[in-house]
Amino acid sequence: MSQNGQQLVNQLIHTCCFCLPPYTLPDVAEVIWEIMLFDRPTFCRWLENALKGLPKETSGGAVTVTHKQLTDFHKQVTR
Repeated sequence: MSQNGQQLVNQLIHTCCFCLPPYTLPDVAEVIWEIMLFDRPTFCRWLENALKGLPKETSGGAVTVTHKQLTDFHKQVTR
């Protein structure tokens, strides 16, 4: 986990947002839960970094997600 944890969290968040069909999200949530149980403080930092890496606007300039939405999501996942 120490070597690939950040990359794993980045990929899980990215694929949930852009690639996976909705019926697979509960399975990904279980993986995220297990990572959080393994090392919660480190996972919280990894999740924050992954969320910061998401695109905030489309190529046309339309807002896709706000800072508040990302903060609220982080709080909901890590509480």
